[in-house]
Amino acid sequence: MDIAGRRARADPQGHFGADHALDAASSRALLAEAARLHARAFPSRKPRQDQSLPVSPLRSRPARLHRCDLCPAGGGDRPCCPDAPLPFRPDRGDASLAGAEADDPAEGRAADEGVGAGNLGPILRFRRHPPLPCRASPPQGGRSARRKVPPDGKVTGAEIAEYCSRRSARLVARGIAACRSPPLWGRCPAGQRGVSACSAEAVGPDPSSKVVFTQWSFPKICPINGQFLLVFSLWTEQKLTSHLLLGIDTGGTYTDAVLFSEAAGVVAKAKALTTRHDLSEGISGAVEAVLEKANVPVSAISLVSLSTTLATNALVEGQGGRAGLVMIGFGPEDLKRDGLQKALGSDPVIFLPGGHNVHGGETPLDMSALDAALPTLAAEVSSFAIAGYFAVRNPDHEKRVRDRIREISHLPVTCSHELSSKLGGPRRALTTLLNARLVSMIDRLVGSCEDFLKARGIDVPMMVVRGDGALISAAEARLRPIETILSGPAASLVGARYLTGLENAVVSDIGGTTTDVAVLDAGRPRLDADGAVVGGFRTMVEAVAMRTYGLGGDSEVKINDRGLKAKIDLGPRRFLPLSLAAALHGDAVLAVLDRQLRATHAGRHDGRLAVRTGLPDHLASGLQPQEQALYDRIGTVPLALADLIVSTPQKATLDRLVARGLVHICALTPSDAMHVLGKQSQWNAEAALLGLKIAARSKDGSGQPIAGSPEMLARLIVDRLTRQSSEVILQACLHEDGAGAIDPAVSLAVDRALKREPGIVRFSLGLDRPLVGLGASAPVYYPAIAGMLATEAAIPAEADVANAVGAVVGQVRATVTVFVTTPEEGIFIVNGAGASERFIDQDEAFGVARRRAATMALETARANGAEEPAATAWEEIDAPEVEGGRRLVEARFVASASGRPRIAHRAG
Repeated sequence: MDIAGRRARADPQGHFGADHALDAASSRALLAEAARLHARAFPSRKPRQDQSLPVSPLRSRPARLHRCDLCPAGGGDRPCCPDAPLPFRPDRGDASLAGAEADDPAEGRAADEGVGAGNLGPILRFRRHPPLPCRASPPQGGRSARRKVPPDGKVTGAEIAEYCSRRSARLVARGIAACRSPPLWGRCPAGQRGVSACSAEAVGPDPSSKVVFTQWSFPKICPINGQFLLVFSLWTEQKLTSHLLLGIDTGGTYTDAVLFSEAAGVVAKAKALTTRHDLSEGISGAVEAVLEKANVPVSAISLVSLSTTLATNALVEGQGGRAGLVMIGFGPEDLKRDGLQKALGSDPVIFLPGGHNVHGGETPLDMSALDAALPTLAAEVSSFAIAGYFAVRNPDHEKRVRDRIREISHLPVTCSHELSSKLGGPRRALTTLLNARLVSMIDRLVGSCEDFLKARGIDVPMMVVRGDGALISAAEARLRPIETILSGPAASLVGARYLTGLENAVVSDIGGTTTDVAVLDAGRPRLDADGAVVGGFRTMVEAVAMRTYGLGGDSEVKINDRGLKAKIDLGPRRFLPLSLAAALHGDAVLAVLDRQLRATHAGRHDGRLAVRTGLPDHLASGLQPQEQALYDRIGTVPLALADLIVSTPQKATLDRLVARGLVHICALTPSDAMHVLGKQSQWNAEAALLGLKIAARSKDGSGQPIAGSPEMLARLIVDRLTRQSSEVILQACLHEDGAGAIDPAVSLAVDRALKREPGIVRFSLGLDRPLVGLGASAPVYYPAIAGMLATEAAIPAEADVANAVGAVVGQVRATVTVFVTTPEEGIFIVNGAGASERFIDQDEAFGVARRRAATMALETARANGAEEPAATAWEEIDAPEVEGGRRLVEARFVASASGRPRIAHRAG
């Protein structure tokens, strides 16, 4: 009888159709897959001292099967037992597949009686299947015989519930679903420690999450009697699809997407190229790919969370929209502080009389200068930034100016009091200016993501990662995009902690544009109390203490051939790799490179091309005549730089177009070197080879080619990336240790230590904790980098999507500070998180401040998307002793509220 017929006869209830039949080869393949998944679900777990069940051998090796003592055939591919519904191949060895531990016998007994165990899922009903015959017994003296086994061969629901819970969502990645309801278990009637079966229906909040689940016990499974394998065949048809979280990370080169389950981690992952001209294309490509891999419907998604490196990259590369700065109560001399003048550049600034004092008292506001300039400025800028003197104590003037600008210009406006409660007007103005420049960029990102999700039918809450790793709602991110600087790096830290489980580590994330380095202490990222430093500017944004360097896989390769020996340096600018440019634009790139390689004389700009990024034309408004003229010559097909640039002023003009994000420079990068060395293959290796041949023919000061072959030059570039990465990681760690004055790049001692050069004096250095390498290229670079830094490399399997993982495992957090000051004896002023209030009783003022901070923190956390935030509070009172008594100078009441983000709950 064929297998399908035997199956149909053995299971008249029709739970398994003939299309699920497995031949022997498929059975063995599925068992191997089961072994791999089981090993991932239970990494290195040791049995308890009192554990009565044998530990699964699948953690270390594939299961071996015993020979069936009662098998008349003695082997073969046909069933040895007439009642067995699936074929098996008897063999010798340990047949134990048990891996779960019984945590609570009482809970297990409840599960046996049909009661749900813990929070493992709702149970509508159970139904028992007839026990299957067990005719196998383990060989005498084998591992199973030495283990203590329950005399009745019975396994509780709690013992298997943990197994199912930890494994379930991982299986979805391969089109397999698992029910999280504890099954029922019974004794094998043959008296052996064999199999019995049950099935259960579990229904979540969404009707589409209903699963009919059939589980065969395998604490002491018979020789592949097929029932264990049948579970995998069935699961490919019945999907568990509710409450998956979608994490998205939009980086400079790639957009990553992951599907994540809080029960079992990463379910599926995918990548797509980031499309700066239309970010929705990259987002949709990654999301569609991850949904296809997981084979789940969009109704399974209950939350979307986004991390992005776009704001960080924009500041590092000097990009962003043109913004008008309005300063209230400040003068031109204040522009010289905190790098504000440098950040402002050629953007317009208006000074208005007004502002407040430390206690919130005002100087009259005069907006006449604003009214005169606003009609003209509105046509020249894309947004406005407002910074008022002591606006953190009284924001009234900032609000009035904001309302006037919105009334006349209808442009986005950022106020400094919305971003920080810290004193320091010029630096707060700097932070506000940078925020205003980023508004349009982040608005496009969030808008693109929302548009795609809406079109795809994914109507769920959307979150964005802040620079400190916390989550905020997408609406709040649009208003305060500056808080998303270091969003990607912060998400990578959160993801690194989740993926590696390390409490103390140095985390380095290499992307296409930057390398970000930070430190984990006791499982938490160190925060920068003075504010994040990005692009050379110290902001007032609370963020992880991350050092960001312009060094990545797409960094510019700079060859200095003026000395006797050529020197290679990388970064800080990001170029479009030649291999990627050719993959996007085809023969146009190859033709230019081939022509330049065949030329008799090498040109200064050989190997470099320019192409539009594809941003809409309205974002190119306000260009100077020479900028517009050059921009008109650059099209959507890459052109050789040598054909565009004929003078030094034109090169400066091109650099400004690149800084505006309007033009890409296509040139040689480390990614191209990796393609030639065969360590990357996703783009066009031919273009990379041509680019390296062009660069390798350059001659150094002695008249010799800088490299004997393109492969040699590729190795030099990769070696340089390894060395520069080691230097920036070391520099970041020295800064954390308070030795930031040491520059590893110029220190002779550090140079000798990294090179391991012999000498009378031996230099050595290393890190005191593991180095976690993140990024798609981390497995290629970071083992060597860790070796250079004398430490262990920890590179998780999901290193390439750690940012997207961090985007969905974080929490919403809001912190509010309320101040109490004393302008005069017996008077107490409460400022912050609302209007100023005046009191004559200190205790009353303190009580109001405490309640205001806690209330506002909870409200802000809920507004940011928290489901059920919880608040903690502390206070700092500055009251020095004066003339035998204490006098209050300032009291700060701080409340922080945090919680997991709100998810979509569907009726049904």
